[in-house]
Amino acid sequence: MKAYLSDSLISESLILLLTMKQSNCFSAAQINSIKTYYGINKTAALEMALQCNWVSMTNDTVYEITPYGEKLLRSFNNMQISKDLYRDILFNYIVVCKPIWARKIPYGRREAYRIMSEDEQICFIKAGLMNEPVTRDEVDWWDSIAILERKETENQQEDVGRKGEELTIQYELNRTKAVPVWESIDSNLAGYDILSQLSELDTRRLLIEVKSSTRDFQDAYFYVSQNEWSFASAGCNQNRYKFYIWHLKGDTQLATVSYFEIAKHIPIDSGYGAWDSVKIPFSAFKEAFNSVKV
Repeated sequence: MKAYLSDSLISESLILLLTMKQSNCFSAAQINSIKTYYGINKTAALEMALQCNWVSMTNDTVYEITPYGEKLLRSFNNMQISKDLYRDILFNYIVVCKPIWARKIPYGRREAYRIMSEDEQICFIKAGLMNEPVTRDEVDWWDSIAILERKETENQQEDVGRKGEELTIQYELNRTKAVPVWESIDSNLAGYDILSQLSELDTRRLLIEVKSSTRDFQDAYFYVSQNEWSFASAGCNQNRYKFYIWHLKGDTQLATVSYFEIAKHIPIDSGYGAWDSVKIPFSAFKEAFNSVKV
């Protein structure tokens, strides 16, 4: 179900839940017979309450108000929604329903606001979260949700990264018939992720740094850190260091790129400035990608 929120839907859902509790009506048939204020769309209100985890279903026809739903009702006076309650509801909506614009929150509230639906924008205005000038409590609200969004993004990136490493382990096992060493499991400071060998017959070391993405190809990119590059640049490593770049959206594709090809995209320190990491698009190596089955 696509996440959807509006000011009227929030009010209708709270009123419906309160009426359900007061009337002790929790089956679909009982809810359908409830007399509520004119204009409430009970189907839409229940759907929103379900997607936001205000209610759950004990079976196909019986609903139950969740502990979070009970918390909301204790703060709702059946007439208006306070700013604190509104902010709690919006926080929950972002965490549970994960609307697409939430990814923009770490870049600033305006970046998220401008791609919300008009109904969602109205909710944030009514919650007092788009005020000018901004108050300290509003800053704290935005910062707290930004921290969660950053953490979620980091977790997703870590999952995608591990998937690329798993594929590399299997790919190298198939290619060399030798079990590679998954170095990044033990240490992220080694300067590479996988230790393999040049070929089935050539057992000289191959150092592999794995990069992977599930973004659309034209939007996919990876970062090379100063630590990774310093290790790769050591004279003895340049000829035995490769980047395995996995594109994991649609058909699995792999580009194996040498140190020397990556070097064309690495910045240099200048004056008192020193680079820490560099962002490189997958498209820089478009011709190197091939579909693989691992």
